[in-house]
Amino acid sequence: VGALRASWRVLDSIRESKDDADQVAQAVEFQADLEAELRKVCGELLELVDRKGEEMDGAVFFQKMAGDYHRYMAEIEAGKEKGGNPEHARNALDAYTRAYDLACNGSGDASGLAPTNPIRLGLALNFSVFHYEIQKKPAEACEMAKAAFDGAISELDNLSSDEYKDSTLIMQLIRDNLTLWQSDDMDGGAAPEQDGTAVEDLE
Repeated sequence: VGALRASWRVLDSIRESKDDADQVAQAVEFQADLEAELRKVCGELLELVDRKGEEMDGAVFFQKMAGDYHRYMAEIEAGKEKGGNPEHARNALDAYTRAYDLACNGSGDASGLAPTNPIRLGLALNFSVFHYEIQKKPAEACEMAKAAFDGAISELDNLSSDEYKDSTLIMQLIRDNLTLWQSDDMDGGAAPEQDGTAVEDLE
């Protein structure tokens, strides 16, 4: 999925440049093929993650993945005239919200995940990107990313060396996004190759 999305973004930048009519026409044609393949793959993966984990880690993980795959398809729709079909954005928001609620608050007798848990951090990472890129809500994206980073950094001393490595790796991605987004606010927007997508995915 990552390679398909990266290729789609390159073609999308060519399409939006409108510098060379022949190149743009080819980009549009190739992009349509990639979109069809991306929808097919995401649809198949959504069927695989349409399940409930027996443990809280699994429950959050599967909901996060559902949010991710709907977000990937929402990215395609967001670039279309009049915003395209908003269904995938709504489905992504629903899945991410359910996952975030489980991660933070738990369910029934089961407690949520620790702020340093890599699944919870990865969820905050990708959910914040959804807020920024799909919903166009940079304030909410920064607030979520900062809360996740601050919540985890206060508990790092309690982790083993392996846990520390896993958690800090994702925290670095979160901090990179925060730095980029806050710079965008000051500069009036990022260039296409600097829109945060180089660091947001945690598949």
